[in-house]
Amino acid sequence: MTVGRARATVFLIGLGATWNAGNVGPLVTEIAAEFDVGLGEVGLMSG
Repeated sequence: MTVGRARATVFLIGLGATWNAGNVGPLVTEIAAEFDVGLGEVGLMSG
């Protein structure tokens, strides 16, 4: 794998993780309360 391709791969993985955290993060407490589960369980299912 070339250095440029490795950098692009790492960038896209980071972008995906950031996108997921940005979309799910603010709603975690509401989701946890609605389904009566812990925050860890919500994090596990969103990942």
